[in-house]
Amino acid sequence: MKNKFLAVLLVFALSLGICTSAVPSKAASFPVKSLKLRVGSIYTLRPTGLLGAVTWSSSKKYVASVTQSGIISAKDPGTTTIKAKAGLTTLSCKVTVKKKSKKKGGKYNPASLPSKKTKGYDFTFYMEEKKVGTFNIQIERFAYGEESARMALNNSSNPKPLSTQQYLFFSVRLKYKSGTQTIRMSNVFNYYRNIFGAYGAKQLIPVNYGYGFGTHENISTVNISPGNTITADVAILVEKGFTPVTFRLQTGPKSYTWIKL
Repeated sequence: MKNKFLAVLLVFALSLGICTSAVPSKAASFPVKSLKLRVGSIYTLRPTGLLGAVTWSSSKKYVASVTQSGIISAKDPGTTTIKAKAGLTTLSCKVTVKKKSKKKGGKYNPASLPSKKTKGYDFTFYMEEKKVGTFNIQIERFAYGEESARMALNNSSNPKPLSTQQYLFFSVRLKYKSGTQTIRMSNVFNYYRNIFGAYGAKQLIPVNYGYGFGTHENISTVNISPGNTITADVAILVEKGFTPVTFRLQTGPKSYTWIKL
């Protein structure tokens, strides 16, 4: 009788353990409950507290689709619900997609660099809400993914990317057309604050810096004076999964012009 009683207790304990392991985590959540995106924009939704494999879904894929990595792509105006499910826990986020902005150079309709390398893009640059002068900028080379990874191997001092990271390499030609003060090139092409994924949906904040990529001096060490034209390089280490890339230039006291690569 005693052994039979112990066996019943063991079965009960095991079943309790199974049930307990399936209890959803109370800490699971999305960083936002709702999103507003423009057609063409991309946003990565990162849940916290979900245990186990996560399955993603969209109630209206034609409005916005989602990959199994949580990357949302806005397609057509409308509203959809993005869900992430793991075990008994399901998180939901309402996504509203609006039409693409018609304003050229805006966040949701970025300008394109002229196709001719010698032409570049003219703009008036502001820093700390004050006009500095007029410039012409051209990205002479932009590399990412496998191309930038190969470039990084040319110098052993470059930090090795994690599996979730990648290098972005920029070779920037800047012409200082008019103005009075000497400034750092990195103030104009601010790679720490002004590099984004498509349509400005994700700021690509460098997690490290790579040197020895290109043939020019690193942009962070170069000063530029009125009348000069200088080409400099910079390589930054960022998260994977955010291409194409856009960058912004401060072209007003509190406004920016967005440009896509």
